[in-house]
Amino acid sequence: MDSKSESYKDVEYFPLITSRLDDAQNFSMRLFKISPNGFTSKHSHSCEHEVFILNSEGFIYDGNEKIRIEKDDCFIIHQFEVHQLFTDQRGLDFMS
Repeated sequence: MDSKSESYKDVEYFPLITSRLDDAQNFSMRLFKISPNGFTSKHSHSCEHEVFILNSEGFIYDGNEKIRIEKDDCFIIHQFEVHQLFTDQRGLDFMS
């Protein structure tokens, strides 16, 4: 997906457990809600993180291909792996 001038669109972020707020040195738990036709930015991190899809369906771009994701899927995004999550008219909620 090419988001052109937008880095992300219609994404809500809810920090639940974070290193800054909760002194969790090696762990974060966050809830993301992507509204219909929204997407996260295309980015990478210096650490791995896990993703659990809570409802609906969408896609993840893993730097090479677009992969369908749906409720109850879980996967690891590896250190420095380029990724972007997006959805269609249904929206998408996930924990990471």
